[in-house]
Amino acid sequence: MTKRPPIFVWIYWGIVSSIIFLFFGFELLTFFRNIPYVPRDSVVVFVKPGSSVKEISTQLSESNILLSPWKFRFLTRLRKKQAALKPGEYRFDLPSTPWAVLETLIGGKVLRHKITVREGLTVKDVTEIVTQTKLVNINEFQNALARQDLLKSFEVPSETFEGFLFPDTYYFTKTDGAIRILETMVARFRQAIVPQDEHKAKEIGFNLLQWVTLASIIEKESNLSQEHRFISSVFHNRLRKRMRLQSDPTVIYGIPNFNGNLTKKDLTTKTPYNTYTKYGLPPGPIGNPGASALHAAVNPENTDYLYFVADRKGRHVFSKTYKEHLKAVLLFQLPGSANARNLAKRADL
Repeated sequence: MTKRPPIFVWIYWGIVSSIIFLFFGFELLTFFRNIPYVPRDSVVVFVKPGSSVKEISTQLSESNILLSPWKFRFLTRLRKKQAALKPGEYRFDLPSTPWAVLETLIGGKVLRHKITVREGLTVKDVTEIVTQTKLVNINEFQNALARQDLLKSFEVPSETFEGFLFPDTYYFTKTDGAIRILETMVARFRQAIVPQDEHKAKEIGFNLLQWVTLASIIEKESNLSQEHRFISSVFHNRLRKRMRLQSDPTVIYGIPNFNGNLTKKDLTTKTPYNTYTKYGLPPGPIGNPGASALHAAVNPENTDYLYFVADRKGRHVFSKTYKEHLKAVLLFQLPGSANARNLAKRADL
């Protein structure tokens, strides 16, 4: 007759088995349900290109995303996904599980940063906007802007990117880099060029640089698209009559560290961009024009206008003669001043 083990032995092994079961059950559960040391809503981590699974797991653990980095490594190797982890900037909702983190890294669900470039902004302005997002540092972006090989590769017919960084809303990741950002903006510029407008530019006798240069001046003169073709007509009429363009924004562009106060001395100081002292177009764009200004530059309204002046409502008054222009200046710009009286006298008012 077989002697049964005492009841306490059964109880002992039952307790041990339960503990082992609970332990491994809990460990298995934490692959799917992971609670960090420091509870937060979310945390952003940048996984550098070339990081190993061990380096990634340690980084995630130090960021309090993973409770046990070995579980993440085990799961990654179990699923044979070591080479599938994508670098980039990630936001992890907490609490996260090793499984959820792995799925995020495999899927490359990186953060995308919004960058909005408004019409008329200069390359300097774009540099400030891009670098404020901390996607790239200012030195990296400026170095890319200065690379002549990139200008040639992107088929930019100029010595700078000015005028060819198309105004739009973009989304970039932290791994894109300066070159990718510039390439995307120039590509968007190419997409915005309408074939019919290209044909019109050839009819007028403009190459691409001249076209973009005039468009940039139009853009700087007015942010109202309905005025662009009328402003374009003024400049086309002046070019046709061999008159100077006399555009204030071109003067301002040529002044280093402009302080916001345009003086008579500025208007008479010779620079490559001063259209008060030079005939024809300046040597290149003075900002990055949008679609409306690009269209208007080669599709001017059919007018006899030679002058325009801003009114007090954000619009412009157009004139055919200098006498009409002086009246408009007197009305909107210099009411009651000594300059107004001088203008009135010159205009025989």
